[in-house]
Amino acid sequence: MFLAPWFAVAGLIAAAGPLVIHLLNRRRYQVVPWAAMDFLREAVFRNRRIMHLRDLLLLALRTFCILAFGAAMARPFLGTAMVGVDPDQPVHAVLLIDNSLSMAYRKGQGTLLDEAKTEAQRLIEGLPRGSRISVLPICGSAAGVSYTAYYTKEDAVERLQMIESVDRAALPREAIDLAVEACGRVQDMPRKEIVLLTDRQVSGWPADSLADQLQKLPSPIQVVQLQPEEVANAWIADFRLRDGVADRQTAAVFVATVRYEGTYSQHDVLVTLAVDGLTFDVRSLELQPGQAREVEFAPYRFENLQEDDRLALAAAEVSVAIRREGVVEPDGLPADDRRFLVVPVVEQLPVVFVDQWGEDEQPRVNRYGETFHLRRLLAPMASGSQRQRQLVAERHVRIDQVDRSLLEDARLVVIAGVASPEPAVPLLREYVEQGGKLVIAAGGQFDPALWTAAAWQDGLGILPAPLSPVTVGRLPEESNGPAEPFQLDYNSLKHHDYFLLSGSSEEEMQDLYRLPYFFKTVAAEVGDETREALVATMTKHLRQRRADLAEMDRRLAEWDQRETQQELSAAERDQRDNLQRQRARLRPSWLLWAAAEASGGETQLPEEEAVATKFSVLARYTNQLPYLIERRIGRGKVLFVSSGVHTGWNTLSVTNTILVFDRVLRGLLEETLPDRTLSTQRTRELPIAAAQRNARVTLSGPGETDRPLSIDALGADRYGVSIDRLPCRGHYRVTATRGSDSRAEGAEDKLWETLLAVNGPAEESEGILLPEGGPRPGSGAVDSLETAQAFAAGGLQRAQLQGTNLWKWVMLGVLACLLLELAVLAWPSTRREPTA
Repeated sequence: MFLAPWFAVAGLIAAAGPLVIHLLNRRRYQVVPWAAMDFLREAVFRNRRIMHLRDLLLLALRTFCILAFGAAMARPFLGTAMVGVDPDQPVHAVLLIDNSLSMAYRKGQGTLLDEAKTEAQRLIEGLPRGSRISVLPICGSAAGVSYTAYYTKEDAVERLQMIESVDRAALPREAIDLAVEACGRVQDMPRKEIVLLTDRQVSGWPADSLADQLQKLPSPIQVVQLQPEEVANAWIADFRLRDGVADRQTAAVFVATVRYEGTYSQHDVLVTLAVDGLTFDVRSLELQPGQAREVEFAPYRFENLQEDDRLALAAAEVSVAIRREGVVEPDGLPADDRRFLVVPVVEQLPVVFVDQWGEDEQPRVNRYGETFHLRRLLAPMASGSQRQRQLVAERHVRIDQVDRSLLEDARLVVIAGVASPEPAVPLLREYVEQGGKLVIAAGGQFDPALWTAAAWQDGLGILPAPLSPVTVGRLPEESNGPAEPFQLDYNSLKHHDYFLLSGSSEEEMQDLYRLPYFFKTVAAEVGDETREALVATMTKHLRQRRADLAEMDRRLAEWDQRETQQELSAAERDQRDNLQRQRARLRPSWLLWAAAEASGGETQLPEEEAVATKFSVLARYTNQLPYLIERRIGRGKVLFVSSGVHTGWNTLSVTNTILVFDRVLRGLLEETLPDRTLSTQRTRELPIAAAQRNARVTLSGPGETDRPLSIDALGADRYGVSIDRLPCRGHYRVTATRGSDSRAEGAEDKLWETLLAVNGPAEESEGILLPEGGPRPGSGAVDSLETAQAFAAGGLQRAQLQGTNLWKWVMLGVLACLLLELAVLAWPSTRREPTA
């Protein structure tokens, strides 16, 4: 096929020229008797056959030269995205342009996206007259997606050139949805041609799972695949705080994971940490192809924050650069060389510890509460003057001392060694539903029968699962013979982040978790029947609660309307106040820090929300009984540890394995802090106080300057702004100021300001690798067999333009034919014998 087929037609017509000339110039001889002719007859007869063959060969060479020259001018290629397009029949062409992060990979003097635009422009120019053209960036853009089907090729090319790479991943379902929508908007042109121009990231699409969506398309998607000439890319794969939580008094340690892919090793890779715009630490390391290295920076103290802020936000950034011979050079994909983080810096985090002794604990007489070691992990300093400077504000009480005033600002509640939770179960349930974190551990005086009776309530209590009334195992002092301890099953816990220690090998972690021995535990009933019963109970409960809330909101709205009309009686006011108290019990909102971060109302069906509350077993013993169980309740989470966390039921507290609980508890505390790190792939809702619903909210950051954000109602008395998927990574600021109608004279305009960190998908950096056994640099984009099979399985057709340079080879063939013609013409003279 040809990009300019008329040149091929012209070449075909011109190729008839040598044949016509040959026939016109063919000589016709007259027979003239001549005696000397008899002497030449024998020589001419010998050469006649050779000369005839030479003439035919010259005719063929000259004809082929003209045909080949015309074909070269027509720009032939092996395949085209517009397979089967009739040059005289208009089509609706839908061009899907992959503008994901990996398409910003450098190639020659441009990028893969530039190459995609060039190929797309060629396709546009080759479309039949009268065609409609839709140009769609499959990853969106800052200005949104336009489904306009352009009537002219110039408008389509102009729209094509406006597409820019964004810091997102190409999602196949979104691309297919775009094609379906674009095809549906042009009904008057039934013939469709859908073309996807993309890099090899498309080979990872789950083609089998797209069968249903592909059937919605009026024609198959045809793919033009692009690839970099070579791979040399270093990127930041992860960036975090080592402990997850930062405070003003303790130095924080930042950790970054750097990855590299390329042909050659890099001996001087610079990794730079900057906090609040100032460079703090630079590390140099060596990276091998395919290697990932974790970089730990020097400890950093947050000393420049305002002292009156109980919770401040700090902007952190890590970047990577490759230095060669003292000069920093960009790698293949500069857009992934940075990663951003917003660090919540707190003054103190209140944590409530509940055990059998509370403040009556007396270490001098060896009377320790079951939470003793956990308190020392989170608050290791014991003196009074130092305790005020701890990250964790410790509150150590008994179960009968737990009340709302104790919990209303608590980030975490730990209960261990308590015989029964009966007096505090309803309050703790409300605490967890609002987003609080609760850890329950056995040990001490823990009675599983009393706990199940008071805290299970068919799933409506605070236990993740019901407990067997009889404990398993015996303490050494309770056994007549030798004790039969059991250990943790490493295979059951190695898949959860709680137990994966960065920088430790699997052998080291196995040794760590084999250290403690367990003598006594509580058996939880975690079978399938219990799960199914829990889901059924929660579904019924959630349906009833939503119906009750809807009825209460209806009645309250009626009373509010009557009050505005001054028709509400005193008795109705009492009824309204009583109903508001009932509603507060169904939908509590007294947890101070959670209320500020609460998002909109229910977005899931009751059945979906009930399934989300199922418990999960995160770790087991070697006897396969559950050791750690997790369950989500409302917006919060409950963890149940089936053995003790102090001496007695096990040897955990005298081994280094107890340090895992420091990781678990700090992780739970981190979850209670405001999450200000966003992904470019998702939309985030930022809650706004009801009293500020008339404020003016703006967004500033990379490519954004005071862009206004609309405040929408998210639920009953809940408001917020929706931050759409941002196209670029970086730090952004959201600022709320008083609206013009609510601004008082002399009042401060700014209400608040918060910081956001936005990062792109790290997997986009992983997807730019050349396939094993695939093309080498300069060979063009040729798919591996696995990629072609994946597309065939999904019904996608391959249409590659790797033959667009075929005209060069055809021109070389023309030149070769001309040289061969000269050789044939010179051949008789080379055989002529020299004269004497």
